[in-house]
Amino acid sequence: RALLAQIPADLPGRAPLFDRLHAEWALHALPPTEALTAVQQVRHAGFSLWHTRMTADLLRALGDHETATSLYADLWRAIGFHPNLTLHLYELLHPDTPATVPDNASAPAIVLYSWNKASLLQQTLHTLRASDIGGAPVFVLDNGSNDDTHTMLAAMRTEWGDRPFTHISLPVNVGAPAARNWLLSLPEVQARPWAAFLDDDIILPPDWLSRLWGTAQAHPDAGTVGCTITDHTPPYRIQCADFFLLPPEQGQRSFVDLQEHTFVYANAAGLTDSALTDFSRPCLHVSGCCHLVNMQSVAACGSFDIRFTPSQFDDLERDMRAGQAGFHAVYNGGLRIRHMQHSSLRQANTPAKNGHIFGNKIKLEHIHGAQAIDRLRVATNTLARNDMKHKTTRLHAMLGA
Repeated sequence: RALLAQIPADLPGRAPLFDRLHAEWALHALPPTEALTAVQQVRHAGFSLWHTRMTADLLRALGDHETATSLYADLWRAIGFHPNLTLHLYELLHPDTPATVPDNASAPAIVLYSWNKASLLQQTLHTLRASDIGGAPVFVLDNGSNDDTHTMLAAMRTEWGDRPFTHISLPVNVGAPAARNWLLSLPEVQARPWAAFLDDDIILPPDWLSRLWGTAQAHPDAGTVGCTITDHTPPYRIQCADFFLLPPEQGQRSFVDLQEHTFVYANAAGLTDSALTDFSRPCLHVSGCCHLVNMQSVAACGSFDIRFTPSQFDDLERDMRAGQAGFHAVYNGGLRIRHMQHSSLRQANTPAKNGHIFGNKIKLEHIHGAQAIDRLRVATNTLARNDMKHKTTRLHAMLGA
């Protein structure tokens, strides 16, 4: 708004520029109904494609899915090939169906670990308790906290009532990989087909598990099923979507004296949240903030590698190992999880934190050789490309082009 106020009154072409920038502000700052009014003021022909897309986004947010889908279809015909628009439009016409979470032993186990985040963990558990988790048991590991976590969890156990809720306390912090493995080793967790790992600082919508469960049922051979992770305040910048491997010539090197071959591309990371990331497809890796892990893949490929203690890349490496064994990851971009803190990479603001991350990157480079990474990259990209071809063909058959 400060920028808008400074646009000179005699600037050539001021009106269409002002209307567009004002609408951009409204999209971030106002409710959908008011934002839609601002978007409708953008009438310059040069902004017509943007106008159609934003109108569709807002109408969908307001519940008018039929009109929104029609506008997206018009946009798809006008633009031609556009990967994200193709995937999103296909998702609108073939929505990912949530599944009822069972009340019996076939429900997934829900597992969390935490260290010295009592208030954040409490908020996460409150949203978890308010969500639809069917008969899924909950296991919370206090990873050596010395704040109020133990007291809070004891009170939470009482609040949970008759629903299955188990609190485990460790005397010391064993790090993220070992904490995850401790939870996976519990007999009650091993008896379940899937384990839902949650970070201790996320805000869960009521249908989070039914959305992930539906994707897992549609992809029973997936090693991991995940979703979109965003900041918790507007404009909801994307922290994580789906991940892929880049060819070495396209990757950004981390070291000048090390032959690197593992270049991970975080799709859409850092961008303002957009409906164009709302689609499902196979990928290399999904965020560990909120994901389902197939216990068959754990039995076949092993759990998390403790060499990545205290954390960083341990969930990525396990997904890579699972992918090499044929248990690829699947991304459900229609589910948004708000993350109270930044990702660990964005929190790396000291030499020690950066040194730890780069140290784990060196480990990642040496665990998987260049040929294995190349095969995994080709296999994952082929899955995603075939998924795109299938959906494009179906859209051409349905809508023409």
